[in-house]
Amino acid sequence: MSRAPLATARLRLRRPEAADAGWIARSISLPEVQKNLTSPPHPFQQHHAEEWLAREAEKPTSLVIEGDEEEPLGVVTLRTGEVAPVLGYWLKPGAWGRGYMTEAAGAVLADHFAQTETTAHSGYMPDHPTSGRVLAKLGFVELEPELRQCHFRGGEVPVMPAELTAQRWRSLRQAAQ
Repeated sequence: MSRAPLATARLRLRRPEAADAGWIARSISLPEVQKNLTSPPHPFQQHHAEEWLAREAEKPTSLVIEGDEEEPLGVVTLRTGEVAPVLGYWLKPGAWGRGYMTEAAGAVLADHFAQTETTAHSGYMPDHPTSGRVLAKLGFVELEPELRQCHFRGGEVPVMPAELTAQRWRSLRQAAQ
């Protein structure tokens, strides 16, 4: 994972802390957030947030996204997967539609590709096209759909996986300049 903290024009990204458990539990327990995440248990409770934070303290993979709001906006993760790093993320509903996740994930990917040539992977559920647009803006290329377990939805759901190579990342950044 990236060297924290990171910053963008509007955001600060920092390591999670034990004090984050409350807002994380409140946010992920919202159906509109949890339905689009494959890994959190359902129902998501305070102790789940505390357990996640304890794992993060041992092996950091995530950054808390802070803006000008009183409470953090969400979390972006770049964890080591079986084949390659996997980008995951979520925002609280009040932060949706402002470009925060594209900005935060872009900072994490810039840091990642500054350190390695390893391809990053991610994915989204087809019934959550906003997440697909975030990945497209970052330069991810969609792969063949697959099924993944989603605890909130009570079984396997279709997921559109995507990948981003270091070469594609750099060429898209150069073209944007």
